[in-house]
Amino acid sequence: GSSRKSALACVLCLAQMSSKSTLYTRTGDQGESSLYNGQRTSKTNIIFYALGDLDELNSQLGVAKQHCRDQSNPLLVQVLSEVQCDLILMGSHVATPAESSAPGAMEKVQFDPDGQKLSTLESLIDSLDEQLPPLKNFILPSGGHSSCALHVARSVCRRAERSLVSFHHEHSTPANEAVLKYINRLSDLLFVAARFAAAREGAPETVFQAESGQRTHSIAASERPALDPGSARASLPSLLVRVATIVGVLAAATGTWLALHRRH
Repeated sequence: GSSRKSALACVLCLAQMSSKSTLYTRTGDQGESSLYNGQRTSKTNIIFYALGDLDELNSQLGVAKQHCRDQSNPLLVQVLSEVQCDLILMGSHVATPAESSAPGAMEKVQFDPDGQKLSTLESLIDSLDEQLPPLKNFILPSGGHSSCALHVARSVCRRAERSLVSFHHEHSTPANEAVLKYINRLSDLLFVAARFAAAREGAPETVFQAESGQRTHSIAASERPALDPGSARASLPSLLVRVATIVGVLAAATGTWLALHRRH
């Protein structure tokens, strides 16, 4: 009763005293938003579908990373952090379409021009996969919280890829091809990372069976070879270096992301 009214009065008083937050601008209230190059366009533009899917993927990777941290899996925590940074940079690239951006602006947001990020993903896939038993059946998303969260991220990644393919059809450039290669390989990495997480945590993966009476078989931890996280870590010589060198770029990319969202 009275205490609730007093609390509400205090909130309203504080609201009147506070300055306007920069988190909202009201400029997107009519269904338009700005790209990184300043161009205003409808939020139904395929670019915003692609950016939204990348944002959702990054959020899901944050959930998966927290599960991996809770399970003391520092290798996957490190890998997922690096991927999250790559997705921010990818978003900056997507939000700067070549046909409506100055050449200088495009140079600042090029994504993986030397193919190093793609090469790192492939090395990780090879290293993690060689420590796992070969797949002889389809598996269902399973194997503990970390594994399941990574499977969800993989599914979101595939949707982001479809949006990016549609974006590429409308804005075809050689630079966009690097984005498509990376996002395609990323879903493969997330699949093998999910299996690696299950194996490391000793959580069984459920094998798909067509007949309902046979759906009890799982790949138990005893069927898996001993894992060597150091083996995967050894294939990351550039990863730690890139984490250090990317800090400066990330600062600019984060500013880009915030500026983009503040225009909504």
